[in-house]
Amino acid sequence: MDTGLTIEDLIKRISALFELRRHEEALTMIRDGLQRWPEEPLIFRMLGAYHELKDEDHKALKAYQEAIKLDPEFLDARERLCLMLHDTGNTKKAKEHLDVCLEQGSSVASVHALAYLVNANDHPFKAERFLKQALKLDPEDELVRYAESHNTITSLKLGKFKKLLTQQMEKDPTSAGAMFGMGLVELSRRKFKNAENLLRQSYVLEPDEGKLDAWIDARIGKYFPFVLSVPLGWISYPFSMGFQVIGFIFYLILLLAIPMSQYESHYDQWLWMIYMAITVFLSLTYILKYTVQYVFRSKHHPEVPKFSHRDAMKLTLLLATVSLWFILLEKDYNLLMANVFVLMYVMMWPLVRERSHPLTKSGFMLIYGLAWLSFLAEVIKVVFSLDIPNFVSLPSTLGWVALLFLIQFAEKFENT
Repeated sequence: MDTGLTIEDLIKRISALFELRRHEEALTMIRDGLQRWPEEPLIFRMLGAYHELKDEDHKALKAYQEAIKLDPEFLDARERLCLMLHDTGNTKKAKEHLDVCLEQGSSVASVHALAYLVNANDHPFKAERFLKQALKLDPEDELVRYAESHNTITSLKLGKFKKLLTQQMEKDPTSAGAMFGMGLVELSRRKFKNAENLLRQSYVLEPDEGKLDAWIDARIGKYFPFVLSVPLGWISYPFSMGFQVIGFIFYLILLLAIPMSQYESHYDQWLWMIYMAITVFLSLTYILKYTVQYVFRSKHHPEVPKFSHRDAMKLTLLLATVSLWFILLEKDYNLLMANVFVLMYVMMWPLVRERSHPLTKSGFMLIYGLAWLSFLAEVIKVVFSLDIPNFVSLPSTLGWVALLFLIQFAEKFENT
């Protein structure tokens, strides 16, 4: 190396080599620089950039950590470390560095987008400010676009969501995600042929059950009564099955919060009619459409498993909708509570499924099974007018609380 070379000249040359995609030459120069300036954080920053380009995440993280160790005020290196920790799943550690980045006045759009994602659940108003700043800095940044899509979906900004999908299709018309998104837009516009073509291509490129369901809907959506759920029916696809279950739970909680015990006033009657209209739509989706989807899929798509976890979620929503009719017609709020609990247990099933130790898995299965038994006992009690004590719902409540408390213990037990 030229002995008269300054650290600034070295960084410029390394950056130029990166731009020319001469990465190995850049690495050689980085190593020479570290021999001459072993405590220079800028060189470790360039070393981290090299390892990022090579998808060597562990080495890149180590280089960025060394740069920050040498200079805690080195914002650029901390920003890269923060974003990489998030990408590799270390959210807790990423948040620690994220807070420092924000305190130091980071002007990187990705950092503000990450701040939105970290705060979206617990501090939504604070998260909105981070998203606005990210969009102001660089609306085309990949993480910013993801954060904007997340905000659009969770805030139910459906008109904006259509706009985002259309923009994605224009930018990358050959990607499976773009075809899927635009296929949903076309489905909502009742352009079934266009929707069918787009969703079929999306499924062929990236097969999964969600894309297959949408493709089937494009084929059956033009027929009565499914056409009644268009354009509203397509909205469910951007949301996971878990999100739909949560939405169903909130609807049941609304029924609990505003009971209809007497129907004495016009207000009560109108409220009952609104509940019935919502339940009719839920029945159209969760009882009729999901059943037809399953039959259609079994007949025309033998490559798909006969019964998957997604099918289990659909079946639970179907059963919950059936019991919802009993709740509205019989005004039985014990059954309503049992319905809420069983839907919650569907959300908790992955916690049971992920258990690796026989002891914890059998314990979780026992709790999960008791919850279902108490729910079924409550259903039998209402349907057949049997005199079953109300305490049968107790295992649901205790089991739900037990799962929440035991999950942390189970994970620690399995890691020992």
